[in-house]
Amino acid sequence: MSEKITKREIAKEAKLFAIYGFVFVYFVFKMFYYMEQIWYVPDEEAHISYVAYLEEYPDKIIPEFENITLYGGGVSRGEPRFWYFNEHKVCYLGHPPLYYHMMKLLNATDPQGEEMFVDLYPLKLANIVLTSFTMLIILYFGYSRMKRFTMSGFYHSVFAVAATSVPMLALCGSGVTNDNLSNLGVILFLIGVFRYYEERINYGTYFLVALGFFISIMSKLTTGEILVLMLAVIFLAELIRNRNLKLIANRYFFASLPIYLIAAAYFFIILKNYGSIQPGLEVIAPNELNIIPEEEREVMSFFAYMEHFFKNFIYTWSGIYNGRFYMMKVFAPFVRYPFYFIVILCFVRGIIGIVQWIRKKDIYDMVYISAVISLLITIITQFLNGYRGFIERGYMGGYQARYYLCMIPILAFACGETFGRLDTESEKTRSKGQRVLIWCRRIIGRAAAFAFVLWMLYSDFLYFLSIYKAYKW
Repeated sequence: MSEKITKREIAKEAKLFAIYGFVFVYFVFKMFYYMEQIWYVPDEEAHISYVAYLEEYPDKIIPEFENITLYGGGVSRGEPRFWYFNEHKVCYLGHPPLYYHMMKLLNATDPQGEEMFVDLYPLKLANIVLTSFTMLIILYFGYSRMKRFTMSGFYHSVFAVAATSVPMLALCGSGVTNDNLSNLGVILFLIGVFRYYEERINYGTYFLVALGFFISIMSKLTTGEILVLMLAVIFLAELIRNRNLKLIANRYFFASLPIYLIAAAYFFIILKNYGSIQPGLEVIAPNELNIIPEEEREVMSFFAYMEHFFKNFIYTWSGIYNGRFYMMKVFAPFVRYPFYFIVILCFVRGIIGIVQWIRKKDIYDMVYISAVISLLITIITQFLNGYRGFIERGYMGGYQARYYLCMIPILAFACGETFGRLDTESEKTRSKGQRVLIWCRRIIGRAAAFAFVLWMLYSDFLYFLSIYKAYKW
């Protein structure tokens, strides 16, 4: 009997391994396809300009943002070298430099006066490798947590497909952008937080939280803001529940404290030098700020701008774009809805989690609550910053949803867990009527999971392939 059980368990593990392996290979294939076909990712020229600056001045740990030259172009002049030209402008990126210090190690840029030649393939391949590594960790995270309550391949497929199907994730992974490093930081942070609530409280847990936080905030400030808010919510919740400082008053936190202090030191220096923790053009090059004349601006009320912002926000979450190529699926709602569904499901899970946290029903409730609160605050902040830019200089952008790709692991886990919970009741010690109800729910749950997986797969890459030629620029 035990041998049969062992073989059954091995078969289940093999099935899950096949599912996750297929989804991973499929995701990597999408990145290579996008690299060859779409090629460009948002703000790629600016990111490459930042890398070129740090290659030219390798001893600068903290950049002088006002001296980073912006290059444009990206024209092939005999592969793998691409030609860029000096735009005689300051690079508008004020991001922390961790990602760019990593990319400069490839020595891929060669400024020559008014021109710059870039070995672009090594940079792109490095980002594909980085994103692939991150995705392996994300899939391991889902596999290891999902199997706590289900071994069904249907529900593991929901997590795996949800984690890999938001279109912009694979596109960004195929190009040069700091999003790829910040995504790695977030999944390390989330694994640490999950370990904490699983009562695996040790040096490893606190180190994962600190390292993930450091990588994220030193790569992209928006991501850092999300994690700061999550930590704040978790700290307050622990303070309310336990009425002590046990979360931070322990040897594990003090051992990881230097990692936080290094990040704090960087932002203190930047604040001291620029009066802002992320200096934009209004600080480093105000004369280059694009201010649209009053008579040429769009006229919108506050609510009209709100509609403009959030309409484009949700389009950029479900669609694919890079500043030169747009497939927003505006007239194809069927292929937009699954990407909204995973967000809504996480928010619902967070709201339910508040009640369950009070009743101490689920160990992961506070992770969902903190994620939902931090996302809401960060999105509202993004909206207010966009509205301020619209009022002050007529700026109509700033609504991109790709800033939240980093939170896909928690969105996908909420999705997989919700489906998976439909299938956790045991049939043992149940009456015949109860067993029938359990089986009915199981059949409905697995059918819904299977349909959802097909819906996500089609709405992402298969839909892209079906109409790509019509969209080529």
